Amino acid sequence: MEVKEYKSFKGMHKELFDDLIPVSMASSRRGVTTYTIYQTIERGRLSSYIVEGRQYVRRSEIENFEPQAPGPKKKNKKNKKDE
Repeated sequence: MEVKEYKSFKGMHKELFDDLIPVSMASSRRGVTTYTIYQTIERGRLSSYIVEGRQYVRRSEIENFEPQAPGPKKKNKKNKKDE
């Protein structure tokens, strides 16, 4: 996912405009800190939009977001075939 920057809301598609919420509201809806939302954006798991110097995320992405289990990711083990 990526961060897109706009100078203002003018000229933005209405669908996108209606779906954007501030990071603070997104954190409240998910019951997490704003830091967690920013980390999720940084890791590429959420798209974000900077408009007039303020960062927003899509409401639809926040509502449909599936958190990952905490801790290190499990590595896939390949079965070795006997030669």
